[in-house]
Amino acid sequence: METIKLNKVQKNYKRNIISGGIISYIKSIFFRNFEEINAVNDVSFSVFKGETIGLIGENGAGKSTLIKIMNGTILPTKGEVKVLGYSPFDKRNAFLKRIGVVMGQKSQLWWDLSPRETFNLYKSIYNIPDDKFNENLKRLLTLLKIEKIIDSPTRSLSLGERMKCELICSLIHDPDVLFLDEPTIGLDFITQKEIRKFLNDYKQRNETTIILTSHSIDDITALSDRLIVISKGKKIYDGSIKSLSNINDEFVYLDVSITNIHPIIKKISNAVTNITNYGLTIKIEKKKIDYYMKVISLDNDIISFKIRSLDMQDIIEELYLNGEQKNGNL
Repeated sequence: METIKLNKVQKNYKRNIISGGIISYIKSIFFRNFEEINAVNDVSFSVFKGETIGLIGENGAGKSTLIKIMNGTILPTKGEVKVLGYSPFDKRNAFLKRIGVVMGQKSQLWWDLSPRETFNLYKSIYNIPDDKFNENLKRLLTLLKIEKIIDSPTRSLSLGERMKCELICSLIHDPDVLFLDEPTIGLDFITQKEIRKFLNDYKQRNETTIILTSHSIDDITALSDRLIVISKGKKIYDGSIKSLSNINDEFVYLDVSITNIHPIIKKISNAVTNITNYGLTIKIEKKKIDYYMKVISLDNDIISFKIRSLDMQDIIEELYLNGEQKNGNL
């Protein structure tokens, strides 16, 4: 069953342009010059119940805009959006009670209140019965291991503790869909790991549909059932992590330490991805490893070399650079 459906969604913004200088600034007060920014361009996909989607892309790709379109914060310029059968921007109470949102850079907590007081506030907002609220709160506090801090003022909590409380704010009412926009931003690796474990346990227990954006490859690979890659507002990949890893399976990196770098750079400049004082890294086809080793050794003594596969970050970077649309049937 489709929980979320986007059909040819587009979002454009207008941005005021000031060319510079005091005269241009004064003119802009009376005569504004706008440029149109295409933040999301013709994006379509469906998400099914219980599925976790990793929505990834470079800064400015349109990830957060898509999240805001799906949770009803902003209205798309064109296209159709349905979440749980609702048009999100209508912001009906029945829809809002079935979603949860965590924005890594925007807090739901009241700075001068304790987390417990904020949780009680959300209990009233969502009209949660006492027994259900107490049961949910106890379970979430136990899973996140923060029972001892929720009566302290929010301002006194660490970033990791606050983020765990943010998750409780978004999950206390048992939402069917959870939107997570950079939920581990700025956290230490131990807290990131704890939050990933919690989310995996939670989604398996509750069959919650999750839309996750993150620049952390560990977040994406640990939590996602499927990846959607956005570049410059367009969807360029939609499929499994395994299928994505096969896109550049025929390529490898060759790290070589040699005695004289400069003569060889001209010969293989198209393949070079990194240069250091004592060596270089080249990206080559697996079947051409012997050829490149021979070319390099003609003018050099090879001190050491290492062959390594492209990792997930390398593959995603290739997608960004090429901007080519892919699907999961590779």
